[in-house]
Amino acid sequence: MPELPEVETERQYLHRTSVGKSVMQVIVSEPRILKDTTPPALTVALLGHTIVDTGRHGKYLFAILENGASLIFHFGMTGGLAMFDDDYPWPPYTRFALLFSDTSHLTYHDPRKLGRVSFTTNWREWIRVKGLGPDALSVQFKAFREQLANRKGAIKPLLMNQEVIAGIGNLYADEILFQAGIHPRRAVGSLTIRDLQRIYTSMRTILRTAIRRRADEAAYPRTYLIHQRFPDGCCPKCGKLLEHLSMNGRTAYFCPDDQPYEA
Repeated sequence: MPELPEVETERQYLHRTSVGKSVMQVIVSEPRILKDTTPPALTVALLGHTIVDTGRHGKYLFAILENGASLIFHFGMTGGLAMFDDDYPWPPYTRFALLFSDTSHLTYHDPRKLGRVSFTTNWREWIRVKGLGPDALSVQFKAFREQLANRKGAIKPLLMNQEVIAGIGNLYADEILFQAGIHPRRAVGSLTIRDLQRIYTSMRTILRTAIRRRADEAAYPRTYLIHQRFPDGCCPKCGKLLEHLSMNGRTAYFCPDDQPYEA
């Protein structure tokens, strides 16, 4: 599933291609991708309005209109955006499209139809009502510590809990903990301030690096775990065979030497 760097890359693309454009037509070819709205309601909400800005919180992307309302994208496993001129054929699996007054059109394609498109009149209030935690890229260390304080359980599932910290999924949680030298099953209550600082610094560095490299995993540093996250993969630091375990239905990869377990 796209995580914060992938969604931020989509936000930058949306901002670059769509800000300043007015919506002239709304096409919903797959109504099942809509959440808490309908094709007629979404058409009324968007028609004639101009995208003036973009926003992102965690894994959610917002196209902000001049009246303060927002179109919301959540990409699921396979969703993505593409902008085309009027004479360019739409990509396969296009589920939703906006036609702009300059005849260009923005398409949302999603082969598996697991993503969602919705609408809100106030995106910051929508984030609050949704119960999302602070964004992983913008949260300050003090707030990060407070979000984890008095929590029970292992650190990895907490990093992936969108109500605690928004934007991190399975892949980046593994990378963050690997670079911080913290075992994924480490109890959050056992973490020292120094441990938390290492996790926080690792989180910010990894997310920023991924965004700079446009969420292209092949372009990530060779010291990243992501290149070895498979059975029989080896630690990119020490060369030892990685271990993996199941946590909350997801597979966690880690180095038993560089990420020793401490209860």
